[in-house]
Amino acid sequence: MNTSNLNYDVAHDAAGIPARVTIFGPRAADRDEIAEDLAGAGFRTLDGGALAGVMDGPVALLGDVVVIDCPALDGAAMAALARLDARAARGGAKLVVSTSLGALDDVFGLLD
Repeated sequence: MNTSNLNYDVAHDAAGIPARVTIFGPRAADRDEIAEDLAGAGFRTLDGGALAGVMDGPVALLGDVVVIDCPALDGAAMAALARLDARAARGGAKLVVSTSLGALDDVFGLLD
């Protein structure tokens, strides 16, 4: 296999700055681990906080990519996920959702 044309550089925004990734999820320790992995790959990370804060708190800044750790879904998480999906689509951000096998169908059904 010829790998000479593969680009291993980190993704950049329109200004050439490494892409920002906003991380949402229920557990701070998991968000920190995701942020550490992404920072090691050259991304700039923003902690979006818990999914509950999406509905109740101030509007969070979204990065070029939005990562959502959503291992289980309840009504509040479903509403937050739908809101983040709509905001990411309007802003042109890419959306990555990490979930469990048990919640996969529900998560898939929520996302446009």
